[in-house]
Amino acid sequence: MFKNRFKYFRFFLFSFLIFFNFMLNTKADIFFLDTNLIYQNSLIGKKIEKKINSKQLEIKNFLNEQKKLIDEENENINKQKNVLSEEELKNRLQNLENKINSFNNIVRIENDKLELYRKKLNDAFTEELRKIISEYVSKNDIELVIEKNNIIIGNKLLDLTQTILDVLNVRVKDIIIE
Repeated sequence: MFKNRFKYFRFFLFSFLIFFNFMLNTKADIFFLDTNLIYQNSLIGKKIEKKINSKQLEIKNFLNEQKKLIDEENENINKQKNVLSEEELKNRLQNLENKINSFNNIVRIENDKLELYRKKLNDAFTEELRKIISEYVSKNDIELVIEKNNIIIGNKLLDLTQTILDVLNVRVKDIIIE
């Protein structure tokens, strides 16, 4: 009985040592990068943010103009409240309410358009970044690249962020979406 246990122990120990030796001799090329930092500091990321902010400002100005017209109409109705007939006042208030509802729909639609615009730009950026990372991984025989926010601690020599950022700044000058 003792001999059988000893055989199993020797087999297990031998298997473990072979496996452990194999693991020590295997070098995995695993790197990480910070895509948020790349987006925030890249020339194209900054350009995308400018485009989004410009579009957002354009929408805001348009909506402010529309709101101003509605406010002016409301003010006019309030000024003429005593002069208008009850039916005319009711019609104007109904008309104003319809304009307010229409304005609220426009706000929702414009916000949806802005969000779609932002998503398209970010998707295009992500695709360009993915191409660059894939090419870099292929050229340098890297097995795995992990997002930095999923790493607790890592050697700074394994951080590809600056390298990929430099390549992105050289290769991607603008992103055009349909």
